[in-house]
Amino acid sequence: MDLKWMLQHGLDITREKNGYDFIKNIAHHHLRSTLPLVTQECLLLAGSKDRYVPQKRLKDMTKELIQAKRVVTKLFTEKTGGALHCQIDDIKPALEENTAFLTSRSLNVAHNKK
Repeated sequence: MDLKWMLQHGLDITREKNGYDFIKNIAHHHLRSTLPLVTQECLLLAGSKDRYVPQKRLKDMTKELIQAKRVVTKLFTEKTGGALHCQIDDIKPALEENTAFLTSRSLNVAHNKK
């Protein structure tokens, strides 16, 4: 059932007609060449029980953001809430993390302008 949803969602977002074309299409979408070019501050969120994006991807992306000014990561767990994909099980901790990141970033920008 989960695989069926993943495939259907993939077909919907890529507008492909079958699974084979979806797999061919999705192979072209990666961040490999883009991540080393990112220079701004970044916030990366992940869930420990995410069935679609493995939590090791958080560490991998952090390593690939070699030019980023600052990288903040947060791994949500069942204890903290937000352990599932896109923190769908409890969005509040993710919103709080986003707010804290943006607040700290705006404070850094204001401080640097002085």
